[in-house]
Amino acid sequence: MDITKGNQIVTVIEVLSPWNKRAGKLNRKYVRMLRDFEASGTNWVEIDLLRGSRNRLTVSWKDMPAQDRADYLATTYRADDESVSAYPISIRQPLPTMLIPLRDTDGDFALNLQEALDRVYLEGRFSSADYSKPPVPPLREQEAEWAAELIASHSTKPE
Repeated sequence: MDITKGNQIVTVIEVLSPWNKRAGKLNRKYVRMLRDFEASGTNWVEIDLLRGSRNRLTVSWKDMPAQDRADYLATTYRADDESVSAYPISIRQPLPTMLIPLRDTDGDFALNLQEALDRVYLEGRFSSADYSKPPVPPLREQEAEWAAELIASHSTKPE
């Protein structure tokens, strides 16, 4: 919050849920909320680690050159110059460090998404995730083979 501007929110970080992306009332409400942030001069960050279409979001894959498209996407909106930055994320690489916009008088904050997600995973209740089931939508063939090898290499084997 910016206390010099009446406790105005500086930056909002949104981690997408399936409801943010699906057609319907919740998606429309989410997109309207981002527009309200923009109108109020608030920066926003959108982290999309869900597989599937981005067609109903502010930045879709159609907005990006083909060579920059990846499995996932994080985006930032900077209110002071109305610019959007995209961080394509490959399933095969650790999550990136991204620059989080703050007030125009401050420098950006470098957020290491991989470290943040690792901490949430370890401290949260996510140990019940079943990685033996294929993801929806399914991975491309090469990524599915890579994921199967990765999961097999981390599986505990009885002695």
